[in-house]
Amino acid sequence: MSFAKYPQFSDFGRRYNTFTGFPHPSVEPLTHFALADAGLFFGGVADETTCFHCGGRMRAWAPNDSPYEEHAKWIPGCEFIRKKQYDEGYVSMPNGRDQPRNYTGPTDHVVAQDDVAPSNAHIPPIRAPDVCGFGNTGFLRTEAYATTKAAYAVPHLKPAFPRYATLASRERSFETYPTTAKGNKERMAKAGFFYTGVQDRTTCFQCGNSLCSWVDEDDPLVEHARWYPKCAYVELMLGDETINNVRKTHRNILAERQAKEMSLSNEDTEFILRELKCAPCVHRLLHQSIDPVIMELAIRKRLNGTGIIDVLDEQDLRKALADVVSLPENVRTKEV
Repeated sequence: MSFAKYPQFSDFGRRYNTFTGFPHPSVEPLTHFALADAGLFFGGVADETTCFHCGGRMRAWAPNDSPYEEHAKWIPGCEFIRKKQYDEGYVSMPNGRDQPRNYTGPTDHVVAQDDVAPSNAHIPPIRAPDVCGFGNTGFLRTEAYATTKAAYAVPHLKPAFPRYATLASRERSFETYPTTAKGNKERMAKAGFFYTGVQDRTTCFQCGNSLCSWVDEDDPLVEHARWYPKCAYVELMLGDETINNVRKTHRNILAERQAKEMSLSNEDTEFILRELKCAPCVHRLLHQSIDPVIMELAIRKRLNGTGIIDVLDEQDLRKALADVVSLPENVRTKEV
């Protein structure tokens, strides 16, 4: 990767601290964390932000803008955001091929690196990202996307990936699923996932979140509910009553586990816990809707079980999370 234009802001924490005076509130999806994690820092002028790596500037943010998507859309050549897209599975990011490179909006402004992009400038309808290489057949529209219930689609909310709202389209995406990868492809498709084309990484068409590292024994819908219980598709498939029962049971289980782990903690554990909760990988997973209570419990259990550590990588953290996130044995998903 080439040298950063603003190396003094290569550190996530330093970028994050610049947003103290940012004029927009830190509300999903335009959170201060997401802006900093997308490589941007705030220079103190209006709402203009700058990428520390490519030097591209973006302004005129709207409350529903995703910093990751806007960065990748307007500055597709930025090596930082492209690497983040690959490493962390931000498959919803347009790659620049699906829109005119020299499109000029009403501001008559061509976006380029080291230039300024109004993040909410009007652009024509863009094609849905060609995630799995089958060619773009649909467009991302602003209206709600609806299909039949028989196709396992959610009719009342706009999916993150409307192209994969039908079961058939998700099943087709698994035609290129590696033969060496594990997991039940049919059940993954019925659980709302399509194949992204990268390793065994799958993404939910509705909530847009991803899961990977599948094993043959996994129940994809259960895994979906474990990690992303607020997904509208999960709620549709499990039903409100089941979801509420799961959440209620989880609260009780988590409270018991939290009390047990806290009784095993000492002052050193508490100090390291506070430090690790500030780690970028922790913020990143919290941004992906992981419950903060589960996050703290996972780190605390990790510290109590294997001793004090001062570094927590994402793979280690995900293992710790998987250890504490579980559904009650009597929970059964709907047949899908």
